Amino acid sequence: MKKFFVFLALSLFTVSCYAQLAAARPTKAASVDRQSPAGIQPDSLSVKYQSAFDDPKIKSYFSLSTSTRLRSGVSSSKVIGPYTYHAYEIGSKAITLFSNLLHCNEKQIELPKSLKDKYLSYCFKEDSLSKEQGEKLLLKLIVEKLKLKTTITEALQDVMVIDIVDSAKLNQAKAVKKKETGITEINSEGTSAIRIENGNLYTLADELKRALTSQVVFKKKDLYTDHYDFYLNKDSFEVLQQSLLKYGLSLKIEQKNLQKYRFED
Repeated sequence: MKKFFVFLALSLFTVSCYAQLAAARPTKAASVDRQSPAGIQPDSLSVKYQSAFDDPKIKSYFSLSTSTRLRSGVSSSKVIGPYTYHAYEIGSKAITLFSNLLHCNEKQIELPKSLKDKYLSYCFKEDSLSKEQGEKLLLKLIVEKLKLKTTITEALQDVMVIDIVDSAKLNQAKAVKKKETGITEINSEGTSAIRIENGNLYTLADELKRALTSQVVFKKKDLYTDHYDFYLNKDSFEVLQQSLLKYGLSLKIEQKNLQKYRFED
């Protein structure tokens, strides 16, 4: 098992095109960093973030808030285009937000004690950036605002691997009509299941990652752009495997070298 360490300062995730953009035009709104031991009211944050999110005059914006408790539920919204990445989220657990932005399992992330019981809320807008570039820049800004030091290591870990074993069965699940992607959790009468409507295989992998609390990867690297309708029973790992086989997909545990991220104050 090979390990390596990489210490990052301000260039954790450098997005070169953003630097060019920042030099070409000024930021329309100043960044904000707030923290309150009593917690920040999500309602007031929602109004503030929604206002900035909906304002077409604001082209570049970042605001981050932390709190120890929230009095209402989580809310979020995203607008993603070829060169547009706008997002805001209220009350995300710190570990969940980092996992989503890093596209890895929570077990691959170690946060400082100061963040383990914190909720993060943010609003981010940046035109002329792709989704991948926007997420990298957002993570970089969050790390800088929280003044975190980052260490990346690599270690052999168990991962869930998806493989297409029967293309004919998978094609039978193709979504017939073009519609928005829908995800429904079903928990009734002792059954736990998930319904995915008009989702691609990346959508499926993300949902399996959440259900299994493990990293999920594909056996073959490819562009999975087709959309499907899935209904998966997840009462147990074995039952989930059988549900996936109905769609021509296998799910197995393998060991792979994965990055682990350690964030320190």
